[in-house]
Amino acid sequence: MALYDISTGDVSSTLKATEKQADGFSSDLKPLSGYVSSLATACGESGAIVPALNGLFDHETTTLTNMATHIKACLTGAAAATTAYVEGDLDMVKTYQKNAAQGKISKIPTHK
Repeated sequence: MALYDISTGDVSSTLKATEKQADGFSSDLKPLSGYVSSLATACGESGAIVPALNGLFDHETTTLTNMATHIKACLTGAAAATTAYVEGDLDMVKTYQKNAAQGKISKIPTHK
């Protein structure tokens, strides 16, 4: 049987650092709207280029927004899984202590 030892402090700091990086996506999106106008002006307001630029920036904005949403969902899932693991460990310890106090356990289990 595998032995797991999850450091909740390390998990927490990793999740916070990842969340901070993911939050950067929103600041990355802000300048995009200004670029469309600048590029359109530089291209001489070309009828073919401006709609293509708008389409590109709309697509990239959606892609970055979706990435941020997925990252946050993953972080929430990782935090929930870690919490469930720790709570499960605590429940097992409580059960073991209760059974030991009642004399239901004859020897201490060991990990192999």
